[in-house]
Amino acid sequence: MLLYNFSIAAVFWAIVTPPWRVVAAGYSREIWLLFLVIGVFSTLFPFALFYAGLKRLRPAEAGILATTEPVVAIALAAIFLGEGLQPVQWLGGALVIAATLLASLPASDEAAVAAERL
Repeated sequence: MLLYNFSIAAVFWAIVTPPWRVVAAGYSREIWLLFLVIGVFSTLFPFALFYAGLKRLRPAEAGILATTEPVVAIALAAIFLGEGLQPVQWLGGALVIAATLLASLPASDEAAVAAERL
C-alpha cells in the first residue's frame, strides 16, 4: 500500500514540478540532505508506522486513533515551534483526546446489545 501511495504521489509531483527543474535549481548538498531527512522522518517513517499499526488494530480502533493526529501535530507545533494557540483551541484538542479515549473504552454488554438493536 505504501509503495502505491508514494508511486502515485511521485508521478503527480513529477508532473507539477518536473525533476529537471528541481535539479536545475542548484541546491547545495546540505539542502539535499535536509530534503532526505524531511522525506524519511516526516513522510516515510510515519506512514510505515501507521500501516504497521493497521496490522495490529481493528479498523474501528485505527479510525478512532487517527482522529488524534491533527491534535498531536498542533500540540507539537505549539511546543517545539512556539505556535500560539487560543484557549478554545486547547479546549478543542482536549475534547478530541477525551472523545478518543471514551470511544476506545471497551463497550459494556448492555451497550453492545443496545447498539445491535439500532
